[in-house]
Amino acid sequence: MKIPTEVLQTAVKKVYPFVAQKSTIPIYMHFLLDARDGTLVISGSDFEGSCRWDTGIASDSDPLYATVHAKIFHDDILGINESEIDLYAEKNKVVVKTSRHRARIDSLPGDEYLHPALLTGLHEVDGRILDAMERCAIAVKPKKTPAILTGVHLRVANRQIQAFGTDGVRAGKYEVVFDDDAEFQITLPKKMASIIAKNARNDGPLRFGTNESTVAFSTDSAVFTSQLLDGNYPEVWSFFDRDRTGYEQIQVDGSALADALNRAMVFITKSDGYVLFTTTKNALTISATAHDRGVGEVEIDAQCDVETDFALNAQFLYDFVRLLKKEQVILSVRGTLELLYLNGLDNFQYVMMPMYVR
Repeated sequence: MKIPTEVLQTAVKKVYPFVAQKSTIPIYMHFLLDARDGTLVISGSDFEGSCRWDTGIASDSDPLYATVHAKIFHDDILGINESEIDLYAEKNKVVVKTSRHRARIDSLPGDEYLHPALLTGLHEVDGRILDAMERCAIAVKPKKTPAILTGVHLRVANRQIQAFGTDGVRAGKYEVVFDDDAEFQITLPKKMASIIAKNARNDGPLRFGTNESTVAFSTDSAVFTSQLLDGNYPEVWSFFDRDRTGYEQIQVDGSALADALNRAMVFITKSDGYVLFTTTKNALTISATAHDRGVGEVEIDAQCDVETDFALNAQFLYDFVRLLKKEQVILSVRGTLELLYLNGLDNFQYVMMPMYVR
């Protein structure tokens, strides 16, 4: 089977994030190469989710149907510079051949692959749901107990999808129009929310569907699935519905704030350090202190409706700010230890709890 190298490399890069890097079930570390239905389809799956990517390349008279070790196949394919690849099965091997390269990769029969259930009856949905999942995922720590706090929550009602993410200290919210009267709530793992959002973009209309245990997204070339998390998600939406009377605003350029944070964070450990904010009418000062490193202080231009000071977790704030480019960041504050709201991206809100510092 002759395949343009760029097409195969794209497919491999899209599917690889869904393959388990370490697993007690070895087949979760494999790709399935399946050309029995007329075109070559590459699939990868682990216990959390899956990706099935159709290359659109027609199969030959002896269609390929085998599994190969994903990392070996991925690394070998991405290292090829020639414009076309000849891909075929030979006994218990998958052969990757070009004019200057030949690899024979051990393979298993295609029937060894653990096929995830594919949902039917998917409905077209606003593609911004991918932005919603990716942005809300930044408010979720990858490792956190209880398990429900490792997920991104989708709440569907009143023809809207509201996406939420939280780890108990911060939260994110994003709203997307949903042209359906359905009402339901689901939570998918942070990892799946992030990689589906990244890999489903720019591939035609997006379709969406769910059942009791699985959520699926499909595009012109691919089908992505994710297992759902069980449990009642905390009612973080109440944070965003609170009365904001008495809140004052601080407006600052996003790129300037990101640069200032980067410089200040030299003096702290990113995982648990804090930065102190001090405002005047036309300036915002960001400082960081470490007993064994010294003190760093950066002043940037800002429009401040209030003169105050407060401390924030440096990494949590940077997670939000790095999403911005040249947008204005609006911080809404009311008191040193009150919830702090951040805006700057369309339809996305972020809330943080300040830190108590003596």
